[in-house]
Amino acid sequence: MKLAAENPVRSSKDEKLINNLRQKVNDCSFNLNKAESELAWARKQLAKNAYERAHLVKQLKEKYDNEVAGLKKRVITMENKTIRQAKDFKAEREQCYTTMARLERDLQQLQEQNQVAKQTLEARTEQIERLLQEKGVIRERVMEDLYHLQGDLASRPAARPNDAPRVPEAIEALMYS
Repeated sequence: MKLAAENPVRSSKDEKLINNLRQKVNDCSFNLNKAESELAWARKQLAKNAYERAHLVKQLKEKYDNEVAGLKKRVITMENKTIRQAKDFKAEREQCYTTMARLERDLQQLQEQNQVAKQTLEARTEQIERLLQEKGVIRERVMEDLYHLQGDLASRPAARPNDAPRVPEAIEALMYS
């Protein structure tokens, strides 16, 4: 009671003001508790989200690293394949050049053989032409000789002796060919 004695009596207006202030303090306290619980929930969610994001980032990094490793492996495989193809191409190109050089040598040799054959053919053709001219000359002589012999024989009334040689068959063949 001493408190009551020490405190002067309050007016209803003051009581109303105190009650309103108490109500506001209670509301603020409630709002503070609510805000603190929401803040705690948000911090919990933030921590959970941070963990999930860290886990997701870790998964994404692992996936990225695996993809990079796979791509590096594919690049190395393709580089090896390209190197092998380049070596094969070089070997094929060298073989092609070797084959072309051999074909050029063979062609040169064939051209030389063709030239020799052409020269031989020309020489034989000339020889055949000479032989044919000689044959014609021999034929004319034989024909002249036969003509003279026939003229001599016609002027002679004597018969041909039995022991006279006959005209060789080779000459006879030349006369009628």
